[in-house]
Amino acid sequence: MEKLSKSLLFFILTFSYFFAVADASIKTIKKANTPVYCELSMLDESSHEDSFRSKNIPEKSLPQRAEQNNSTGRKLKIAIIGCIAVGHITPTIDMIRALKSKGHDVVFYAPIYTQNLIESTGAKFIPYPEQKQAKITPIDRKEIRVNETGLQLMSIFGGYTDYIMPWFLENFEKEQFDAVIYSSLTIWGNAVASYFKIPYLCLGISVLPAEDNAWNQTHFYDEGKEQQLEFANRLHNQYNTTAVNLIEMFSCSYAKKVLMFSSQKFLEAASNYRFSEPEKYFFLNSISSQTSKNFISKLKENSIIYLSLGTAFNQRPDIFESIITYFNQTKYELIVSTGMNENLYQALTSKYNSSNIKINLYTNQVRLLKDVAIFITHAGLNSIKEAISFTIPTVAIPQGADQFWISKAITDLKIGASVEDYEGSLDNKFKAAFQEIEQNFETYKENLKNVQKNYFDGPSFDESIMDLENYLLDITDKQ
Repeated sequence: MEKLSKSLLFFILTFSYFFAVADASIKTIKKANTPVYCELSMLDESSHEDSFRSKNIPEKSLPQRAEQNNSTGRKLKIAIIGCIAVGHITPTIDMIRALKSKGHDVVFYAPIYTQNLIESTGAKFIPYPEQKQAKITPIDRKEIRVNETGLQLMSIFGGYTDYIMPWFLENFEKEQFDAVIYSSLTIWGNAVASYFKIPYLCLGISVLPAEDNAWNQTHFYDEGKEQQLEFANRLHNQYNTTAVNLIEMFSCSYAKKVLMFSSQKFLEAASNYRFSEPEKYFFLNSISSQTSKNFISKLKENSIIYLSLGTAFNQRPDIFESIITYFNQTKYELIVSTGMNENLYQALTSKYNSSNIKINLYTNQVRLLKDVAIFITHAGLNSIKEAISFTIPTVAIPQGADQFWISKAITDLKIGASVEDYEGSLDNKFKAAFQEIEQNFETYKENLKNVQKNYFDGPSFDESIMDLENYLLDITDKQ
């Protein structure tokens, strides 16, 4: 249980490091030669570098109804407030396209490095303001103590909420939205929707259901209870929010409806926790409209192996170096993504120059996976869902958040191997896990097909989108 609470905290604390390095990574991507599979265009930073100036809170005003000019009778203007991790944004892409195709306006708030991805859907993109003034300090995993959980989370997310809310309120005053969809990690998403009394949906970012009983095992509420209550009361007084502690804020248990980007069956298998109120959720099973078949049925000596630990859990050079060293001695083609970690990218490219090792600052994962034989991953929910979609066996190296649950589900369902408790020495444990997949590759491929069939057999994506649209129209009609 201690590992669980530490790992979930590390997941959120790691984002603080991401805030600090985002601008540097953007500049590097602009000037660097684009490696294979690396496609990421950036907005000119000068267009928004002074966008966060006003600290004045505007007077409350309710949004005007949008024009009624689409096939359903009304056209909605929908704000989507994204988290900073790319893996939390990519699952929304098909949903945005579907809402756009039905005539609704979509405005997406997200970090600037996601601009190209979001604008490809036809949505309007608004970048978060620069992080120069945000007082967020990265915390090393080894320094985390369980009894600091609640206080440190409030320091990071409470501080960022205070920092960004004046900008959001000013922007929302101009945009006049009908509905808001926001990531459960963005406390400011709920705050701005509550302030303007705009109907909202919460995006669940964990395999856990939006229920306090499930999230209690994270121990977010064990320490700092008085401070959490004080913080929650302040948010309520300022913005009319309803959550009373961090568990409610991050779980979205207060929300009437929660959007989950996976199937109920797979989420229950991954979390080992049943959804007691399935009617509270929209389960969108789509992976991506870019998904293609993976026709790799046999493992060859020069097959492509892909290593990515996401854009938030990429602060461990020792993990990357151990894996690259292993594949240096093989004929496999190893493609590495450092998830926009500039320091890691520079360190690895200066150290390794083997012809079979390709190191990228960022990788278009969905485009690459159709050619990948084995995927080495941090076991983030989105990455595992994409691996299942492409029937790619995985070697999971979980580091935090719900990755340990997902990693266990991978091994239980026999669709991959897992490397855990590797502090001090990853080499032998990784070698054993990879060779397990290597020697039983075809069996794992077959198991993946069965999981596709048995765990993702719920309502179709189109049916879920229709239900989602009807719900949005209903709650905005009652506003």
